[in-house]
Amino acid sequence: LRELGAADLSGAGAAFGAVTQVGPLVTVLIVAGAGATAMCADLGSRTIREEIDAMEVLGINPVQR
Repeated sequence: LRELGAADLSGAGAAFGAVTQVGPLVTVLIVAGAGATAMCADLGSRTIREEIDAMEVLGINPVQR
């Protein structure tokens, strides 16, 4: 890069590359975390209200529902 006179731009290029690659990854992790949190909250509330036990008594598999 020194021969081309772009040695000063190498840091900016590396920062730009890191942001463009890490940004979508962080977004996916946040969305997946929100979905997993919603599922855990739903399962917890159903367990507290004993809906899971009621489904098992009726012969319904609560995992597939």
